[in-house]
Amino acid sequence: MSRTAARLGFLLVACAAYGCLPAQTSGAGRAIQVRPAARGARLALVIGNDTYQTVGSLKNARADARAIAAGLAATGFQVTLKLDLDEKGMKDALRSFKASIQGGDVAVFYFSGHGVQLAGSNLLLPVDIRGGSEEQVRDEAIPLQRVLDDLQDQKAKFSLAIVDACRNNPFQGQGRAIGGRGLAPTTAATGQMVLFSAGSGQEALDRLGADDPDPNGLFTRIFLKEIRRPGVPVDQVLRKVREEVVRLSRGVGHEQVPALYDQALGEFFFLPGAHPEAGPASPPPPIALAMTGHLQVNVNAPGTKVYVDGVLMGEASPAAALNLEGLPLGRREVKAEAPGYGSTQLQVQVEAGQWVQTQVVLERAAQANPAPEASRTLVQFSTTLGDFTVELDADAAPKTVANFLDYVRTGFYRGTTFHRVVGKFMIQGGGFTDDGVEKRTQIPVENEAPRSFAKGWKNERGTLAMARAALPHGATAQFFVNLADNAFLNYPGTDGWGYCVFGRVVSGMDTVDRIQAVKTDPKNKPLEPVQIRLAVVAGGDRPRRR
Repeated sequence: MSRTAARLGFLLVACAAYGCLPAQTSGAGRAIQVRPAARGARLALVIGNDTYQTVGSLKNARADARAIAAGLAATGFQVTLKLDLDEKGMKDALRSFKASIQGGDVAVFYFSGHGVQLAGSNLLLPVDIRGGSEEQVRDEAIPLQRVLDDLQDQKAKFSLAIVDACRNNPFQGQGRAIGGRGLAPTTAATGQMVLFSAGSGQEALDRLGADDPDPNGLFTRIFLKEIRRPGVPVDQVLRKVREEVVRLSRGVGHEQVPALYDQALGEFFFLPGAHPEAGPASPPPPIALAMTGHLQVNVNAPGTKVYVDGVLMGEASPAAALNLEGLPLGRREVKAEAPGYGSTQLQVQVEAGQWVQTQVVLERAAQANPAPEASRTLVQFSTTLGDFTVELDADAAPKTVANFLDYVRTGFYRGTTFHRVVGKFMIQGGGFTDDGVEKRTQIPVENEAPRSFAKGWKNERGTLAMARAALPHGATAQFFVNLADNAFLNYPGTDGWGYCVFGRVVSGMDTVDRIQAVKTDPKNKPLEPVQIRLAVVAGGDRPRRR
């Protein structure tokens, strides 16, 4: 072994032993932290299992779970997202979810992954399932009935369990004949609805064909579209989902009929409001005010068309902003385009009952397709030890940069600290306040390390990268600045993904080195907090309030 290889091996072992890899300290797979909820809250647990250890891995489960989590969050749910859970992880998540539900709450459980039926019992499989025998599967899998019983025990006002586990039997072709394909019919308790992505013995489609570009399965993409219709009761939403899935699957010669088991009482709406086929709407009930927010879009070009999540909402001009009321909560995609100008897209966080102002700057058509260098944005950080400026490359990591800028523009980083400092390695921040409280973040962003690395970005001294949980796609708000050339963090890294570099420090590296020099405790936490006083886009507006 060469001296360089030996040194790298030692460094990897040391990092594993002392936890010095840039990792978020929140629980594995957690996307949105659920705090103790008041009665009448909307709570959701979303699980997506892809990477099975001894049976066939899946391709869509995690992507579907992320999309469902985002969709539920947009309709007012407090969502806990968990990915690739083993048996202990699934049981822990279910216990925590049960404990968070109070009488009168609305609860949604979603699972995407492998499932089997054994003697009429539906079992959800953790990623470490072994399946040497039926007895072993029964011991290690999670009975769906346990989930339904938990929801009933907590006396949720309305509960919905969605199971997208109607795939091929994972134990077939391995010398074992355990269980059957698809899920068996089930029974919902009073106040519950249960929805399977396919009927008994059927297989749910991940794709409508080899050239289908949609990252989500057929059931998921239809479900997400339908829950965004205001004023439609949940029973009508789910029946519409079934009709659309049947229509599209039959179009490719496949039979997929989602199975619905309905014992709900009263009416529940994902989005309150006027039914799309109704006449003039009466005033919405008071709860609707807590489920929506408002957005003002300011532009610099006349005749600007404004789209939100792909839907044309109206026109704006420099003299007349477009005011949009009653938007679903969560992160919204805003697109603007005008004659003679290029189009611009950005993400805006809509909060309950609040107005958010956003400025959309359009470039003239001659600049509509800039060179990669023009796609870079400067962000200025002011800390208690000085200032530094980073340059972001949206061409190399578009989703990562958009995610980072959203946190900057909402003022998220103001008052956070560099909570981990490891000399000659990295400084990490953007997640905790002075008193050690972890700030609530949005859903994790996709790991774009492969794209970034292909564009020439590496974890070298002065570069900016995303910290993340153990899961490859676990980054939210925390970031780090490399203090040395850390090649072992580059794609593909030690886990097949590495850490996504999306920018670099272009001025103030002396400030970064001052932060590196602070005294720390044995866990690499500075003894005196190094606070981020302000983070702003260079030349842009001050951060808006959330």
